[in-house]
Amino acid sequence: MTTTEIALVKDSFLPLQPMKNKLALIAFALALALTAALAPAQVPAHLDIGLDLVDQIAAAQSQGVIDKPNTSPAIPCNRYGGSWNSASNPSGYTLANLAQGIYAENNTTCAPLVTHLLKNVYHWSWSKVAFIDPFTHQSTTSASPTPYRYVALMKQSKGFPDGPVAQLAEVRAGYVFSIWEPGLAQQDHDHTGLVVAVAAQGIAYPAHPDANPALAGATLVPVTILDSTSSPHGPGDSRTFVYNHTAYSIPGAGTGVMGVLVDAQGNILGHTWSIPAADVATAPAHWLSQFATRFRPQAEREIVFARHEKQAAN
Repeated sequence: MTTTEIALVKDSFLPLQPMKNKLALIAFALALALTAALAPAQVPAHLDIGLDLVDQIAAAQSQGVIDKPNTSPAIPCNRYGGSWNSASNPSGYTLANLAQGIYAENNTTCAPLVTHLLKNVYHWSWSKVAFIDPFTHQSTTSASPTPYRYVALMKQSKGFPDGPVAQLAEVRAGYVFSIWEPGLAQQDHDHTGLVVAVAAQGIAYPAHPDANPALAGATLVPVTILDSTSSPHGPGDSRTFVYNHTAYSIPGAGTGVMGVLVDAQGNILGHTWSIPAADVATAPAHWLSQFATRFRPQAEREIVFARHEKQAAN
């Protein structure tokens, strides 16, 4: 297994942290003028396996292996779907074993991918962890927590001994993140994944007539994440690629870049699903327009980060 160690931040947002070789993501990071340097580090085991899965899927796609061999109708190797413990459409993933003709395969949605990684790597079982559901206010367990329940587990320090981070500076590679819509019983825009790396430098929220005065002094920090989604995270996402002159966008497991907005003290103000493509220096009005359509403040869609107890504290 080849690993490119990328150091992104020391004493500002994130200590030296690893990231596997993702040429598209590295190119995207360079395009954003993010600071990167090689440094040795230990990849948390669950993130390591998750990145193996994404690397193997991307390697197969680069050779034109997009669908499972000998399937009719065609079944993609990478899928956004599945259901926990379903007999007909079970969620899960399989790592490649090319010597036996087995390609990497994924069939998960967002939170189940994280749950499968924790289960397979650490033999972790959420069904043994009781917590208070924020909507029913009753003690419950769930073998496969939904994103809002991951948030509840984090906030109640169940399986996440430190609770949620207070500032982005505390986030490390391998931390779980989860997004929920506070107070809404119908969660239409929730999401869960893993942090791969936090950028050393962010994008300063520009001073401009179109800017929101309440966000003056804020910084949008690119955060590379691993997740399963049907909506890739913009340029450089591993799920969007070109093979044989054909552009593909494949839902399922992959890596991409989100944005986390922090204030001058490093407190999390909200997030963006992807980074605005416009150049903030040369086209600030365009950047602000793109930012406004992407930005979700914490009160609307709260993003929460925490260290799972099986990941060593550092």
